[in-house]
Amino acid sequence: AGLQSFAEEKNIQLGLHIDPSLQHMVLGDSTRFFQVLNNLVHNAVKFTKIGSVDISLTVLKQTNSTMQLRIDVKDTGIGISKNKQTIIFDRFTQADSSTSRSFGGTGLGLAISKKILDMQGVRLLVESEENKGSSFWYIQEFRKTASRIERVSTNDIPVGDAEEKPFKGIR
Repeated sequence: AGLQSFAEEKNIQLGLHIDPSLQHMVLGDSTRFFQVLNNLVHNAVKFTKIGSVDISLTVLKQTNSTMQLRIDVKDTGIGISKNKQTIIFDRFTQADSSTSRSFGGTGLGLAISKKILDMQGVRLLVESEENKGSSFWYIQEFRKTASRIERVSTNDIPVGDAEEKPFKGIR
């Protein structure tokens, strides 16, 4: 809800795309999962002046007991030059000093997200082009549960839709 309000204040479209083959609940650290997702989405909205931020959960492969997901946060923001893409994961570092003056923030969100994922053996990656946007993504494997996810619609859920809460009850 907080990120939706933040996006609405900036007139940024926030979208959620869930792979229809994501049918089962998975086991994982929901606190850390949402901390990383929140940091990535917050940054995406913060550095996007016009356009959209899209969150995608894609099933890459699954067995009877495991599921490999790609979690992707893509924006139409300011982008990051190739030579700055490695330093943005450092603590207190943004692509350049004018970025912190223009957009604010401490520069900790990506460093924290990277550290959380590193501790789980997962690598946070970025694809970006200046003035065209960025995509921060990672691939993580989860153990599946027997519980199935019930939802009315599985694709292109607008995050702000009060009737549809795609993560409600998921742990």
